[in-house]
Amino acid sequence: MDKCLEEIDEALTGYNRRIEEISKSSEFEYVCEFKLTEKDVKKIPYDSLNIGGIYLFEIKKKPNTSFKEWIDKFKVKFRGEKKEYLHKFTPNIIEKRIVKYLSEEDKEWIPFYIGKSKRIGERIDKHVNSTLGTPPICIKTYE
Repeated sequence: MDKCLEEIDEALTGYNRRIEEISKSSEFEYVCEFKLTEKDVKKIPYDSLNIGGIYLFEIKKKPNTSFKEWIDKFKVKFRGEKKEYLHKFTPNIIEKRIVKYLSEEDKEWIPFYIGKSKRIGERIDKHVNSTLGTPPICIKTYE
């Protein structure tokens, strides 16, 4: 039995190394930049994004603002004054990830959300145009 566990551990370690190699060499392709306004959201090229893959949302931090000051204000806006938006089918702000950026004051773009989809355009549309408190509609088929 111990031999079997050692083989599994060795295989998983190898897969982990390979995943790290792939992630280090991967780069995201810039697609568009938009503000969450009705006018800007219409500019998102949803149709050209109906491909499978990984997508990343980033938020632009105001220049000459300390990260601590910026993130404290962002948390209030994102969660709401009384945290009324917290756990309303929105991503959570993970404090231990925030700590990483405290030392990177000069960063202009802050990673916000990473996802994967077979049809990125449709998924982004669901993120941007969903109603607060309502889960994005996901249709799953089972064969």
